[in-house]
Amino acid sequence: MAQLRYDDAEALLKEVFAEAEADFAANLNPDVPEEIAAATDTLMVSNTQAYREVLIGCALARILFRLPYVNQGPAAYNGRTLDERVVNPFLHSHEIPSSRGPFLSVFRRSVSFSAETREGVRDKAGFDALLSFIEHLRLSGQIVARSYLRFLLMHSSDYAMPPGSRHYTFND
Repeated sequence: MAQLRYDDAEALLKEVFAEAEADFAANLNPDVPEEIAAATDTLMVSNTQAYREVLIGCALARILFRLPYVNQGPAAYNGRTLDERVVNPFLHSHEIPSSRGPFLSVFRRSVSFSAETREGVRDKAGFDALLSFIEHLRLSGQIVARSYLRFLLMHSSDYAMPPGSRHYTFND
C-alpha cells in the first residue's frame, strides 16, 4: 500500500486553496488545457458532489489515481480515509457543499475510476468529466497536478452565490 500521510495532504490542500483564493482575488486563472477547463465546467454543474470530492482526493494523492482502495495494488490508497480525514472536513469547514462521503454514496468499496464503472452511475456526463480530469492528473507531474487542483478550487467560484446559498465563495 502506498503510504499517504494525511497531515501532508491536509497541509497541501490548505496551501493550494490559499493560492486559489489569491488567484481569484487577482483575477488570475491557472493555465490549463481546454479538456481540464471543460471537465471542470461539467463537474461544477453536476448534481453529483461526490465527483468533485473524489477528484480533490485524487489530486492530493498524486499516485495511481484510478485505484482508491488498498486492496487494488501497491500504488493504491484508501480514498475513503483520505476523504474522511482531509477532504470532507476541509470542505465542511469552508462551507463548501459536499456529501457526507463519496465512498459511501456514489462509489463503493473497490471502485475503479474507469470506463467500466460508468455503467453503474447516473450522471454519466459528470463521470466522463471526472475520468478526463483524472487522466490528465495521471499524466502530469506534481507541479502541473497542483495547478489543476488550484484551477478546480478556484473555478468553483464562478458558480458562487450569496452566503447561505448552495454554492460557496472564498470567504471563511
